[in-house]
Amino acid sequence: MAGGVLKIYNPLTGERVEIGGATGSDSDAIHDNVSGEIAAITEKASPVAADLIVIEDSEASNVKKRATLVSILGALSLTNARKRTKIFYIENPTDSDDFPVMSEQQDITLDKIRSYTDVGTVTLNIEERITPAGSGVITLTSSLVADVGGEASSTFSNDEVDAEDWLAIVTSAVASSPTKLWVAIDYTIDA
Repeated sequence: MAGGVLKIYNPLTGERVEIGGATGSDSDAIHDNVSGEIAAITEKASPVAADLIVIEDSEASNVKKRATLVSILGALSLTNARKRTKIFYIENPTDSDDFPVMSEQQDITLDKIRSYTDVGTVTLNIEERITPAGSGVITLTSSLVADVGGEASSTFSNDEVDAEDWLAIVTSAVASSPTKLWVAIDYTIDA
């Protein structure tokens, strides 16, 4: 074993343990004091969720460990990074308002519609349209009755909105003279 190093691999922990041998240098190792070593490694053009990367575990004295791309994405909560909320305000709502309010460049999935009034109630639905002035498809299973306490629904007959389609707030009834209506549209940009 002159000059060599015997390493034992534990498949359960992924650790390699050196047994005896001489100390020396490894020209194939990644070093902390040499520039450009990572840049020289062949790039994988289309990583997949099961691909492995090396990390230093900050909760375990920076011991090197492996992680999958999907575990990293989960830890970073990138799903939450695709969540959005748009809030709209209508002054002096009527029983026949029809306001195209938003369009996204990517497909989206509606998560929840929330609504509030300053007084009284406003009955509304959200409609998906190809053009702002066209007719469309109602998204909520049943109309939402906004009031002072706030009402919300996440029950949709159509929650998938195509890229560049419009969403419109359509009112159908008003009671007790509300002067303000707020509508929040919670959605996720599809991956």
